[in-house]
Amino acid sequence: MSTVANELVVSTQINASPERVWQVLFTETSSWWPELSFEPHVGGNLKEVWRHEGATYRIDGHISGIVPNKRLQYVWLEPGWEEPLLVFITLEVKGDGTLVSATERGFESLGDGAEVYSDHYKGWKSLLASLKEQVER
Repeated sequence: MSTVANELVVSTQINASPERVWQVLFTETSSWWPELSFEPHVGGNLKEVWRHEGATYRIDGHISGIVPNKRLQYVWLEPGWEEPLLVFITLEVKGDGTLVSATERGFESLGDGAEVYSDHYKGWKSLLASLKEQVER
Protein backbone atom coordinates (compact mmCIF):
# COMPACT_ATOMS: atom_id res chain seq x y z
CA MET A 1 0.00 0.00 0.00
CA SER A 2 1.43 3.38 -0.97
CA THR A 3 1.12 6.49 1.13
CA VAL A 4 -0.27 9.72 -0.26
CA ALA A 5 1.07 13.06 0.88
CA ASN A 6 -1.82 14.94 2.43
CA GLU A 7 -0.51 18.45 1.72
CA LEU A 8 0.83 19.99 -1.47
CA VAL A 9 2.69 23.33 -1.47
CA VAL A 10 3.82 25.16 -4.61
CA SER A 11 5.41 28.63 -4.40
CA THR A 12 6.78 31.31 -6.69
CA GLN A 13 8.45 34.66 -6.13
CA ILE A 14 6.79 37.56 -7.98
CA ASN A 15 8.49 40.90 -8.51
CA ALA A 16 5.59 43.08 -7.37
CA SER A 17 3.89 44.27 -4.20
CA PRO A 18 1.31 42.07 -2.46
CA GLU A 19 -1.33 44.66 -3.44
CA ARG A 20 -0.53 44.29 -7.15
CA VAL A 21 -0.39 40.48 -6.90
CA TRP A 22 -3.74 40.47 -5.06
CA GLN A 23 -5.33 42.65 -7.74
CA VAL A 24 -4.42 40.16 -10.46
CA LEU A 25 -5.07 37.11 -8.27
CA PHE A 26 -8.46 38.24 -7.04
CA THR A 27 -9.97 40.64 -9.59
CA GLU A 28 -8.22 39.71 -12.85
CA THR A 29 -8.42 35.95 -12.37
CA SER A 30 -9.47 35.19 -15.95
CA SER A 31 -6.16 36.63 -17.19
CA TRP A 32 -4.14 33.85 -15.55
CA TRP A 33 -6.73 31.11 -14.76
CA PRO A 34 -9.41 31.36 -17.46
CA GLU A 35 -11.19 28.13 -16.45
CA LEU A 36 -11.98 29.43 -12.95
CA SER A 37 -14.87 31.64 -11.93
CA PHE A 38 -15.92 32.66 -8.45
CA GLU A 39 -18.03 35.10 -6.48
CA PRO A 40 -15.45 37.28 -4.66
CA HIS A 41 -16.79 37.08 -1.10
CA VAL A 42 -16.78 34.60 1.77
CA GLY A 43 -19.43 32.00 1.00
CA GLY A 44 -19.26 32.80 -2.71
CA ASN A 45 -19.48 29.93 -5.18
CA LEU A 46 -16.44 28.81 -7.12
CA LYS A 47 -16.16 26.55 -10.15
CA GLU A 48 -13.53 25.39 -12.59
CA VAL A 49 -14.54 23.84 -15.90
CA TRP A 50 -11.95 22.42 -18.28
CA ARG A 51 -11.58 20.02 -21.17
CA HIS A 52 -9.01 17.26 -21.40
CA GLU A 53 -8.72 14.61 -24.10
CA GLY A 54 -12.23 15.32 -25.37
CA ALA A 55 -13.95 15.16 -21.97
CA THR A 56 -15.31 18.06 -19.90
CA TYR A 57 -14.56 18.20 -16.17
CA ARG A 58 -15.95 20.41 -13.43
CA ILE A 59 -14.98 21.08 -9.85
CA ASP A 60 -17.19 23.12 -7.50
CA GLY A 61 -16.53 24.84 -4.22
CA HIS A 62 -16.91 27.98 -2.19
CA ILE A 63 -14.76 30.75 -0.79
CA SER A 64 -14.15 30.09 2.91
CA GLY A 65 -11.80 32.92 3.82
CA ILE A 66 -10.42 36.21 2.50
CA VAL A 67 -7.73 38.42 4.00
CA PRO A 68 -7.11 41.10 1.34
CA ASN A 69 -3.52 41.24 0.06
CA LYS A 70 -2.64 38.19 2.19
CA ARG A 71 -4.80 35.09 1.75
CA LEU A 72 -7.57 33.52 -0.30
CA GLN A 73 -8.99 30.27 1.09
CA TYR A 74 -11.53 27.93 -0.46
CA VAL A 75 -12.73 24.34 -0.51
CA TRP A 76 -13.56 22.44 -3.65
CA LEU A 77 -14.97 19.06 -4.54
CA GLU A 78 -14.87 17.13 -7.78
CA PRO A 79 -17.56 14.50 -8.51
CA GLY A 80 -16.35 11.18 -7.14
CA TRP A 81 -14.25 12.62 -4.32
CA GLU A 82 -15.17 11.44 -0.85
CA GLU A 83 -14.14 14.74 0.79
CA PRO A 84 -13.34 18.25 -0.48
CA LEU A 85 -9.82 19.62 -0.71
CA LEU A 86 -8.90 22.77 1.20
CA VAL A 87 -6.87 25.41 -0.68
CA PHE A 88 -4.96 28.41 0.66
CA ILE A 89 -3.29 30.93 -1.63
CA THR A 90 -1.04 33.12 0.50
CA LEU A 91 0.94 36.26 -0.25
CA GLU A 92 3.98 37.17 1.83
CA VAL A 93 6.37 40.10 1.42
CA LYS A 94 9.78 38.69 0.58
CA GLY A 95 12.62 41.00 -0.38
CA ASP A 96 11.43 43.44 -3.03
CA GLY A 97 8.56 41.23 -4.07
CA THR A 98 5.91 38.78 -2.97
CA LEU A 99 6.15 35.07 -2.28
CA VAL A 100 2.94 33.42 -3.48
CA SER A 101 2.20 29.93 -2.16
CA ALA A 102 -0.63 27.58 -3.06
CA THR A 103 -1.27 25.00 -0.35
CA GLU A 104 -3.81 22.23 -0.90
CA ARG A 105 -4.81 19.71 1.79
CA GLY A 106 -6.90 16.57 1.98
CA PHE A 107 -5.44 14.17 -0.59
CA GLU A 108 -5.40 11.25 1.87
CA SER A 109 -9.21 11.21 1.83
CA LEU A 110 -9.34 10.56 -1.91
CA GLY A 111 -9.32 7.05 -3.35
CA ASP A 112 -7.06 8.21 -6.18
CA GLY A 113 -5.21 10.74 -4.02
CA ALA A 114 -1.75 10.08 -5.48
CA GLU A 115 -2.98 10.74 -9.02
CA VAL A 116 -4.93 13.84 -7.97
CA TYR A 117 -1.89 15.12 -6.03
CA SER A 118 0.33 14.71 -9.10
CA ASP A 119 -2.19 16.41 -11.39
CA HIS A 120 -2.73 19.29 -8.97
CA TYR A 121 1.01 19.77 -8.41
CA LYS A 122 1.51 20.18 -12.16
CA GLY A 123 -1.54 22.42 -12.33
CA TRP A 124 -0.35 24.74 -9.56
CA LYS A 125 3.13 25.01 -11.11
CA SER A 126 1.54 26.11 -14.37
CA LEU A 127 -1.01 28.44 -12.75
CA LEU A 128 1.52 30.22 -10.56
CA ALA A 129 3.82 30.67 -13.56
CA SER A 130 0.88 32.21 -15.42
CA LEU A 131 0.05 34.47 -12.45
CA LYS A 132 3.69 35.60 -12.27
CA GLU A 133 3.73 36.37 -15.99
CA GLN A 134 0.51 38.42 -15.75
CA VAL A 135 1.61 40.40 -12.70
CA GLU A 136 5.10 41.17 -14.02
CA ARG A 137 3.91 42.42 -17.44
